Amino acid sequence: MTDEISQEKSSRHNNASFNGAIVLILLSLGGYYFVNWKDYNGAVKSNVSSADITDLAIKELNQFFSQGLQDLNVFRQISSCELLSGISERNLDQLACNPLALQCYLENGAELEYKGVDEKKRRLKALPFYEPKQEFLKKIAKGKKLFFSPELVTHAQLPRVISKDLLYKVRLLNEENKSFDYYLRDNCRDTALPQKVYVYKEHSKNNSEDSEIVWNSIGTNFYLDKLQLKNWKILLLNEAISSSKRKDPRMISWRRNLFESVVKLSLSDMKYVCSLLDGEISQSHIWDAGTFYPLEEESVYYNDRSFPPFPWTKRTLSEPFYQHQIGKREFNEDLCKKIQTKECSPNLLDKDFAISWIGIKEVLGSNPEFMINNFNPLLSLRASSRYLEAKNKFNRLGMRAEFSFNNDFELGDTVVPWSDLNYSFRCMRRRN
Repeated sequence: MTDEISQEKSSRHNNASFNGAIVLILLSLGGYYFVNWKDYNGAVKSNVSSADITDLAIKELNQFFSQGLQDLNVFRQISSCELLSGISERNLDQLACNPLALQCYLENGAELEYKGVDEKKRRLKALPFYEPKQEFLKKIAKGKKLFFSPELVTHAQLPRVISKDLLYKVRLLNEENKSFDYYLRDNCRDTALPQKVYVYKEHSKNNSEDSEIVWNSIGTNFYLDKLQLKNWKILLLNEAISSSKRKDPRMISWRRNLFESVVKLSLSDMKYVCSLLDGEISQSHIWDAGTFYPLEEESVYYNDRSFPPFPWTKRTLSEPFYQHQIGKREFNEDLCKKIQTKECSPNLLDKDFAISWIGIKEVLGSNPEFMINNFNPLLSLRASSRYLEAKNKFNRLGMRAEFSFNNDFELGDTVVPWSDLNYSFRCMRRRN
């Protein structure tokens, strides 16, 4: 078994198809890896032969975890599970590498059938073993033990973790009634920024004297979260903190809709959460690099200064959203399929709305997004949001607004009181 557990996902739409049966027949597919603790620090949880734990079983089990759980047929089996309240066919991507979805699936009694190295068919059964600590999680689990336990793991325990990360332990039982643990890591969460030269553009208030900064990522791997951080991740972080013997310093506030974005955290809490997820708050120049559609995707040294204003196209003049913003097209609800602006209901968004060239989602509209701006710290908010009308030119890429904690948000004629301002954030990681 390889010790590489961080794999770049080269396609954002290449999802495997699963028939949703209770017994999974594991095919020869590549994919996401469970982490066997034995391979990293020599701790052997149980005496299981190599014929029972095979690379094939590990790969296929994790292929289902990373791709099968968001399969429509599988979702239809588990859609009534209370843990998944807030998930619909429009946001199934949130089930990828999601232990809550895995919990719902395993509650149905699923077993895993695979071929061992001796070509014999074998079965693994997941065991419920973890009693949640938080009252909210106890309630929605309806008093049952969970099939996973969230744990904060450090570099000392797992070298592939740079500092600390949230992993999920599962317990499996083979046909010989021998149990063993695997630890899985959420490698579905982020996408890699190609190493190349980028141009960062800082818009002036009157758009007349924009500044440009050329920088490059060559020699450093940057990974940006595909989605804004969701409440379910905070729930499980708090659960890991609750059960940790190390007693991390504090719990994080969150809201009860598990699949909505986390909102209104302080700067220190955002930094803290990202540090627990082996990363840091996203940065504006890296964000721009991953969202502006480059004219030359394959060219490493091309200084791309095209800056198309929307993440889904290289076009500008013929783009309907742009035509509306310059007064050549009336507003209609078709525009709401791409960006949730003030006029739009979130139910009108397409499944893959506002998605960037490297697979970043929730790029424009919905909640405004906080990020670190090393070039101009005051301009730290991606302003495009449900607070602005579609015609507002801040509903474009690269447009940032001034932001100050505990103060009202003001942008032209738009004023949002601090009490009503729900901003979100996401994390990123860098690896040299």
